[in-house]
Amino acid sequence: MATSKAPAAQMSDLVETVIRLGWRMAQVYHKPPPTESDEGMQHEPLPSDHLPGLRRLGDYEKGKTLIAEIQNNVKILEDALSFKLPSKEILEGIIAEGVDPEETKKNLLVIHRDLHRELAAQDPRFAKGFDLGRMLADTVLLSHPGTPETILYEFNHYRLRNAHGWLNDLHSLLPDHASNAVIGSLKKWEQWVQRNEGVVPIDTSSQARFIQTLHDQGEIWRQLLCGEKAAVDFLDAKSYKHAGDQVAKHFLTLLLYFIWGWKYAIAFFGAGIAGIGYEIMKHNHGHSIVAAVITTVTVTLGITWKTLASTLGRVIENAEKPLWKAEVHEAIVTATTLTPNFKKRDLKSSESPYVFPGATSV
Repeated sequence: MATSKAPAAQMSDLVETVIRLGWRMAQVYHKPPPTESDEGMQHEPLPSDHLPGLRRLGDYEKGKTLIAEIQNNVKILEDALSFKLPSKEILEGIIAEGVDPEETKKNLLVIHRDLHRELAAQDPRFAKGFDLGRMLADTVLLSHPGTPETILYEFNHYRLRNAHGWLNDLHSLLPDHASNAVIGSLKKWEQWVQRNEGVVPIDTSSQARFIQTLHDQGEIWRQLLCGEKAAVDFLDAKSYKHAGDQVAKHFLTLLLYFIWGWKYAIAFFGAGIAGIGYEIMKHNHGHSIVAAVITTVTVTLGITWKTLASTLGRVIENAEKPLWKAEVHEAIVTATTLTPNFKKRDLKSSESPYVFPGATSV
């Protein structure tokens, strides 16, 4: 099986590109642009002082913009990997006006198959990244509280295991913390779905909030994996303080375990100190005897304490970085996860027509 010999930095950039490409193709396939531009927009009054933002653009312009992005990403891959997409002409044609949405989907399916074949031939990691982008986009786009079975399917444990596997395989090529952050976030969403599989948002506004939350979450996943935003940029001072507090608690627990493990040596050390005190307080022996006893015990205790301190120091030194890294990772997962937050009045129980199949009341 072929494996690309491109430099690591270029490999990382290309993996980010294929993830973005898979994501964008899933978006266009989910909602192809209409055949013609929005006629209504031509009759809207011109904005008084600014050009329209993305939200003001119609489905036609949004869809064609995504297709243009797809074309650009394909060109980047063709140039970097020295191949030509067999369906390149089809890809160039779907941005033209007058292309029917159904025709766009058929063309995208052909392009998807050709791309997947080419990427897998170049390096299996490119194909995994391409599949990862498509799959995560589908998870966001195809989950709808109006049809709860779609949520159960998209966040099914065994389905998400594929994403976890791809993320682990691509870990070294993705931006720092990105792989672990998305895995942790996916697990939190899976847990949320499992806890709430007997209830779903019922009113229109609640459903809209669920969809918006999931779409915002998808944008965070995409930004992390495509290098558009660093994972640590989601952290604030409170996040770091909490991570530091947790590390301190771990060190305290570690110290207690250490003390318990060395309890006999520590008891011996304490007994030695008590013995020295006793000899000093006792005046029945000559000063030379007391001095000899103190010297012997002090040397022995010094060796014992040096051994204890050295061992504890090595343990703390070796544990410091892994503990801090683990807590920062957990803080990033928390900061990059946007699970829905509904009140009971926003939800409907398992007697609802919107119940997840096989669910019980919660």
